[in-house]
Amino acid sequence: MQHFLYKLLLYIYFALLTFISSLSAQETLRLSLNKEQFLPGENIEVKISVPEWENTSRLGTVNLLIQSATKEQIWKLRYPIVDGYFDATLLIPDSFPPGRYFFTAELQPLYFQLTGKLRNHAGEDSLRYTMQLQDKSLIAGVVKLDKEGAFRFPRHTFSGRASLFFSAYKPTKGKNRTDVSIVTRLDSAYKPIAHASISALIGTPPANEVLSPYQPDSNLLRNLPSTTLEDVVVTGKYINKAENVDEKVSSGYFKGDRAYLFSGLDGEFSGFVNILDFLVGRVAGLNISRNTDELTQYLVTWRNEPTAFFIDEMPVDLDAIVAFPPNELAYIKVFPPPFMGVVLGSGGGAIALYTKRATLGMQSRYQNRFVIQGYSHSNSILKVYEVKQKKSAE
Repeated sequence: MQHFLYKLLLYIYFALLTFISSLSAQETLRLSLNKEQFLPGENIEVKISVPEWENTSRLGTVNLLIQSATKEQIWKLRYPIVDGYFDATLLIPDSFPPGRYFFTAELQPLYFQLTGKLRNHAGEDSLRYTMQLQDKSLIAGVVKLDKEGAFRFPRHTFSGRASLFFSAYKPTKGKNRTDVSIVTRLDSAYKPIAHASISALIGTPPANEVLSPYQPDSNLLRNLPSTTLEDVVVTGKYINKAENVDEKVSSGYFKGDRAYLFSGLDGEFSGFVNILDFLVGRVAGLNISRNTDELTQYLVTWRNEPTAFFIDEMPVDLDAIVAFPPNELAYIKVFPPPFMGVVLGSGGGAIALYTKRATLGMQSRYQNRFVIQGYSHSNSILKVYEVKQKKSAE
């Protein structure tokens, strides 16, 4: 009997030891390309895998940073990991600058998840939502609220950006007074659990080219303020009063002096129907035009690429920018491309509005519409960005 108990305890001990070892096992992130050298016009086939997750229910996300050796060209992507792998195709444009490019991947054990809270909760038990994807398709549903007004958004996997709208479960006449705050965990800072990197030669660089040591900017991957673009400079009109306010309120990718900054603290935006009318012709490269059939419809691009929009550093759509009263703005910042505050980088730059109520502590408005970022498309184009280099001191 004692011998049997001894064997049983020994078996349990080793079973627990195996279980604990499996929990603490280090994930392996594998990153590979279909070739070592590519030509403009070809496709880069990217294969990402986590062998330990194959044939399991584990879900995760890989952030992929692609940079030229000079860091003049930068792309940031993120892909879902389901069943332990993901395959992506990247098209190299004909105008692609030749050189060596570095691919750095980091794994986080999180899948797309959005949580939020009804800030003016008054006993409601649910909210309605409508989500419009980039292909204009709609997803509608209801989220349940806990006793504090908090909710967890249903898990929807989608590519690109989507517009998300919230409203009361039982709407009333008049203005939508639903006031919601949201958090997307994939857009927050994180600590990776696995890394992988690889490099590839694209085109034929000059024979006398000298490569300097390369160090990836991990902050870009981990949604932290980046130091990569220190040498890229755009000269704009700065107004000290607004600049001083901006130093206190801007954060992350919105900090720094890459942007054109325009102040509205002294009534500079008064007399304009919307802020886009104010910006027309003020920023070189930024194109703002109206639809000739519907004058209330705008098209905003930078070098033929769509521009990203933000209000108080929260992504919004173009309609929200057009509808926002200019006299309620403290200042605006216009970022030239690439703006890395969105996945893959905004090839059309970004326009960020800072409201008086956020910067100066004025009364808050109702917030119930958002633009959220999903995963990168499995087929993407590595668009080339023009940069202006800082002149060396003489």
